[in-house]
Amino acid sequence: MKSVPTIEELRDLAAIDLEIEYEDDLDYRGNFTNDNGKRDTKIERWITRELIRGNEWAWCRVTVRASYDGAHGYDHLGGCSYESRAAFVVPDGYYPDMVTQALTCLRAELIERARQWVTVKVDAARVAPARIAALILHIQDLDSDAARVEWPS
Repeated sequence: MKSVPTIEELRDLAAIDLEIEYEDDLDYRGNFTNDNGKRDTKIERWITRELIRGNEWAWCRVTVRASYDGAHGYDHLGGCSYESRAAFVVPDGYYPDMVTQALTCLRAELIERARQWVTVKVDAARVAPARIAALILHIQDLDSDAARVEWPS
């Protein structure tokens, strides 16, 4: 049995995918204001021009997916407007936080799998006490709340 990787270990192990799609749940027109609190039609015109040019990043929602060992974790952000992918994935923007959140969700999924896998109904008459003790220690190594052992009643 293997233990669930930490978030930092998952940074090296997991595949990270970035997907975008047109943001149709929120209209960009009327969604931006300038420093005076008035509707910013300059940004709206820029988004319209960029969308016509085929810039999908002009108005989109973003999904970051972290995948490892058949499990996935996601984070989503809507109402995005960027010049390009490169403008979105900068170190001081939303992207690093979204990766961390997707990895956190991925780890939670892996822990849930481990919990389901190690939820065991132990038949004390058929399992050696040393094996039960080893299983309990392994469960504790996975995560403090990752699994439970059900003893026969």
